[in-house]
Amino acid sequence: MNKNILIVVPIFCALFITACGSDGHLSYEQPPVENEDVTCSDVVYYDDALIRVVSVIDSSNDDRLVQVTFSELTIGDRSNYNFNSLEPSVLSSVDIASDGESAICTIPCELFTFEAEYSMVVSAPAFESKVVEFEPRYESDGGPPCRSNYSGSYELFISLDPEH
Repeated sequence: MNKNILIVVPIFCALFITACGSDGHLSYEQPPVENEDVTCSDVVYYDDALIRVVSVIDSSNDDRLVQVTFSELTIGDRSNYNFNSLEPSVLSSVDIASDGESAICTIPCELFTFEAEYSMVVSAPAFESKVVEFEPRYESDGGPPCRSNYSGSYELFISLDPEH
């Protein structure tokens, strides 16, 4: 095989990766992956946040709540995960407390990019707190060589009981 071709392919991949990410999508590079005759870093794009909280309703009358608070976040095996550690570019209608212990969601809101098992407490004034557990996946995670696109949020619907 021609040595010039072997040199051009990695340089082309480096130029391609450098140009990525300027189109407004969240992206980052993962460790190099093998793809037939080409080795390059995989650029990951998140077209959507992983989770979209579509609605939170009052279980007694089906009225929709406007805002809820998330706390005690667990991701996988890691409990009391700090909300300040979340990727900020995919947060939509979410305000994180300065200590990172909680986040306020103005519904609808969007958050997370990492596919894993999640657990968090959802609360609102005059309602009982509720632990919500879910294991979301993106609807689509394909893309061309050296690029992964994640899109199609997992939709979350929550019902809270009024305090007695």
